[in-house]
Amino acid sequence: MVIARKGRPVARITSLDTPQPPRRLGVARGQFSVPDDIDAANPLIAELFERG
Repeated sequence: MVIARKGRPVARITSLDTPQPPRRLGVARGQFSVPDDIDAANPLIAELFERG
């Protein structure tokens, strides 16, 4: 729908897009496991994580 003033369009009314469902975090939970020593093979990465 277009709203006109003196024959000139001034506004257009359209329907709203349907909202997208929010992204779900953790959808892969339980599908794989991370070993406790994942950063043991790379001392530089381990140091960066420990420094914060």
